[in-house]
Amino acid sequence: GNVLGVLTVPFILKFVLEGVVHGLQIDALQLLESLLLTILLPLILGKIVRHCNKSIMNFGKARKTELSLINNGSLVLIVWQTISESQQTVMSTDLVSILLLVISGIIIHFVFFGLNFLVAKIVKWGIEEQRAVILIASQKTLPVAVTIISYFGAQVGNKGLITLPCILAYLAQLFIDSFIVSRWVANDAKLSCQNEKIYLVLPRNQKNYCDNDLINNTSSMQIQKNQQNCCE
Repeated sequence: GNVLGVLTVPFILKFVLEGVVHGLQIDALQLLESLLLTILLPLILGKIVRHCNKSIMNFGKARKTELSLINNGSLVLIVWQTISESQQTVMSTDLVSILLLVISGIIIHFVFFGLNFLVAKIVKWGIEEQRAVILIASQKTLPVAVTIISYFGAQVGNKGLITLPCILAYLAQLFIDSFIVSRWVANDAKLSCQNEKIYLVLPRNQKNYCDNDLINNTSSMQIQKNQQNCCE
């Protein structure tokens, strides 16, 4: 998703922003070059090194939590630096506008969620693949958004103010998706318990059925034996 976004976002932004802001000029090719060097190239190099060197792969698996904290910490520092540069503008923004930004981000997330849900159902993937596509394709990552905003010129607008709705939308989608995933996990656990109960009951019934057959067969053999003894 991020790879496709790197290749398409510069041209989409040029089309959308130049149509909204009069006189605005965005160099899509320059933005694409910057994204390729700062996002796509490090990703490709990291993948190559990881798969060519087993020790690095094992180190990444063993230190996954620490590396995730470093990644998230770096992202927080970038966001903090960007917003700090525009502190006065951000602080002067009224609460109603901020709430509208949050609501807009939630609505966009649910629109993507619904579209991806329909696509997943039409394609008829397995339940795990459907859930993965619905969640990942509906989310918009904050690192890519912040990186793109950092390359904007002053004519686009205040970078800190532009970053604010991205942060709020990102936080909103995290809370929403966490709730959805927790519901999926709870429903799966409930269904698993029901299936386990059925599984535990069926063998017992089958065992009782076999025991009854054994008793009936034993009784029948005993009657035949008694009849044979009487005839003798």
